[in-house]
Amino acid sequence: MHNLQFPAGRGRRTNRRLAPLVALAAGSAVSAVFAGPAMAQSDSGLNVDAVQDSIVATGLAFGATTAQVTRPDALTGAPVVIGQFGGLASPFLPFSVNTTTPTLFNPGGDCWQKGKLSLPNGVGLTPDIRPGDTVSVTPGPKLVVPADAELKDGPSGPIAGCLPISVYGRNAVTAATGGSGADVDVSGEAQPGATGVSVAATDANGLKSTPVDATLNDDGTWDAALPSADLAPLADGQVTLDAV
Repeated sequence: MHNLQFPAGRGRRTNRRLAPLVALAAGSAVSAVFAGPAMAQSDSGLNVDAVQDSIVATGLAFGATTAQVTRPDALTGAPVVIGQFGGLASPFLPFSVNTTTPTLFNPGGDCWQKGKLSLPNGVGLTPDIRPGDTVSVTPGPKLVVPADAELKDGPSGPIAGCLPISVYGRNAVTAATGGSGADVDVSGEAQPGATGVSVAATDANGLKSTPVDATLNDDGTWDAALPSADLAPLADGQVTLDAV
């Protein structure tokens, strides 16, 4: 029997569990497990927390500095800027992103600025930091967020004080029903700019079902159905849905 865990507060529970795996961006094919605790990654004075979408760099020289996150395009591999922040660095203070709430004297805080993904009205988009993204501080260090970086369930985004300033793209599996010999119906929300979604299930041994193309709706949501025949060969136990 396959165990499926449905997203918290979404869908209905059966005797199968579904652990959603999803990361959608314009032209991106990156998958990330949604988990609870933060997992900070650091290298050469650069610390990245994928749960809070925060970046802290230390030991920088005094001067104009830009923190930037890029994500490889799934088709061309070319880096696409998904968010950036510019400011003045000091060797005596950390240079940070998404750690300081805007105030009267610092109205921008250190909130992410709009990324270079296009929305219908030409508005920028800043998706959450995901595994596979490259975080760089110029001039300064850079790192690639590793595949085992933990993320929290659903869009994380910046601290509350930054929400009115930054435009964030949502990306989530919102519902999954069926199983136990029946097809599994899955639905979700794609980040703006996504042109397609494919969904597959993977068992604990790494065996993956044949990917199924989802229907991408005009409002950015998507729907897909995984045939029970494709799920039957998977091993009993936890099965993970992977939407790319």
